[in-house]
Amino acid sequence: MTDNTYQSLRSMAVAVEPGSIGVTPSHELPHVFGVVMDMGMDQGTATLVVFADGAVSMYYSSGGGLIGAGEHENVKNVAHRLLSIANSDLASFSAGVPDVLPTKGFNQLTLLTFDGPARATASSTDFGYDRVPGGHVFRAAHDVISQLRELNP
Repeated sequence: MTDNTYQSLRSMAVAVEPGSIGVTPSHELPHVFGVVMDMGMDQGTATLVVFADGAVSMYYSSGGGLIGAGEHENVKNVAHRLLSIANSDLASFSAGVPDVLPTKGFNQLTLLTFDGPARATASSTDFGYDRVPGGHVFRAAHDVISQLRELNP
């Protein structure tokens, strides 16, 4: 996967319209239909993408990734949990925040809502230790990543 492929996939993910993937607001997921977590790494960016239609992917700006992981039951379960947590924690995120890839040690969480994206950006440490809002979503996203690693030990 080239950097252009990564940028194309990521751009499509953050711009996806809920109707194009067949999702509508539901009792369980009334606001958030997707989560995109960008993680600044030594050699670029890693991006986790989770949609309410069951799609789960992770890809890297340096090349490679995993697409279609939501077909695995264990991944599907933690991905659904992430979306539920994102729906309950939406107030921690801000609309209108620019979409900028994070630098090393920082993360950008983008909640894809039926009303447009909402974001939070902070260091991994600040999210992880609840020093900033969005820590619950950050940790739930890392639970998804843990399950993805189980697929490719």
